Amino acid sequence: KWECRRDSLYLAYQMDPKLEAAALELGKELSQKKLFSDALTVYTLYFKNNGKDFEARFNFAIALAETKRFQEAYKQFNYVLQHNRDKLQHPLYVRTFVKYLMANNQLQVARQLITQTRRSNKRAAFFLEKELQQIDSRLKTSS
Repeated sequence: KWECRRDSLYLAYQMDPKLEAAALELGKELSQKKLFSDALTVYTLYFKNNGKDFEARFNFAIALAETKRFQEAYKQFNYVLQHNRDKLQHPLYVRTFVKYLMANNQLQVARQLITQTRRSNKRAAFFLEKELQQIDSRLKTSS
């Protein structure tokens, strides 16, 4: 049943890119089911067709990170941060991505993201302090 629904939504969107809601729904469902490779296919097509949804872009970045495509994930994630600065979810996006980076041993990138966020906002002086300490500790022991 799920495969049929997935295929139907994907085919509908492929045939008519104006059915943006189908792509958004399918990408979100695939991400929630942790079918990240399938989610990448949907999100790649969605953004190729000039999709603009920030949550979709964030889910795309997570799917890229989950499939170990960190450079591309970082690019997508930065896009979300640069174009979504005033939104309340900004700290959530950063925190989530730092978690993914740390879990996949991308410590330098995670450290850079934390310090960049701190520099961009005076109220964020101690943002993700615990994570930054863990990163610094892990970097020291690996050198």
